[in-house]
Amino acid sequence: ATVTLHQTVDTVRQNRPLAMLCLSSLLFLTGMFSISTIGIYYARDVLGNASLYPILILVQTAGTFLAAFLIPWLSGAIGKRGTYILGGAIGIVGGIGVAFAPAGASSLGGAGGGNGAAINFFGIRDVSTSVVIMIDVSDSMFTRTGDAQYPSKLVRHGKDQNFQLVRDEAIKLVQSLTPQTLFGIVRWSGGAHSWKSELVPANEENKQAAIEHIEREVDYKSARARRGQPGGTRHDLALQAAFSLKPETIYMLTDGNATVAQPGGGLKPIPPQEIYKVVEEGQKQLPKKAHLHVIYYLNDKEKSDEVDMLRALASRNGGKFQKVLAKGRKEK
Repeated sequence: ATVTLHQTVDTVRQNRPLAMLCLSSLLFLTGMFSISTIGIYYARDVLGNASLYPILILVQTAGTFLAAFLIPWLSGAIGKRGTYILGGAIGIVGGIGVAFAPAGASSLGGAGGGNGAAINFFGIRDVSTSVVIMIDVSDSMFTRTGDAQYPSKLVRHGKDQNFQLVRDEAIKLVQSLTPQTLFGIVRWSGGAHSWKSELVPANEENKQAAIEHIEREVDYKSARARRGQPGGTRHDLALQAAFSLKPETIYMLTDGNATVAQPGGGLKPIPPQEIYKVVEEGQKQLPKKAHLHVIYYLNDKEKSDEVDMLRALASRNGGKFQKVLAKGRKEK
């Protein structure tokens, strides 16, 4: 005889153990399929490298086959109920491990990261043996928070500036580096200026010199266009300078889109595709793909086109995207 849906529901409703089993199975399968579905986002946005996704799938598949092999033996040893509870406990432990695992690439390999030291800039964590800090010092980074007035008057100086928030975070990162970590600093506006022509080890001497550089040189009007090059806010030149240092990890902090000065005056936006192309070319010069993390420094009203460009820049390069509210930002 055919069992109707109504009869099935009645059977489950009248059999509490069966109802509990059905509910727990539903929750288990929902969790399992959810994990499989969001795996690509976990690899890209938490581990910082979408290319790790196949490794996650491989591990999950291997675990499934291992479980199929062990379950009959476990059922005979501790019973079916005990095996079911054990499986749930293993899942809980695994979830806790994922929740508290450090962000960024792990020792599984892939872009950037790897077996280096833990680093952190504005809450974006990674593991790396070499890092470049990119800081936008274009006029808007200062005028929008009241540190300077258009066209070229500096109102606040040094540690009195709202921009000091950026310096403090950069200094904190430098101070945290291990002596085995290589690092560099690039500031940019109309031109891109690198602190050193190559990465240097984070020994105490270099760290102190870098801190002094950040305090004294990373400032308003400190990255003017070089002779023969049009100015603007040249993300393209800054990224070229950063990749030329050949780091494993890059942190890029900026308050918006890229522009280039025009011969007749005014600024023209640099299309996002041109920025992406610069990074693609830079990545080709590296032995392994670098992480590019992007911090959107919100000193004005958030703009969707800026978010789209900066978020894509990070996601295309195994990095993370973060918004940071600027100190002194005026709500619009």
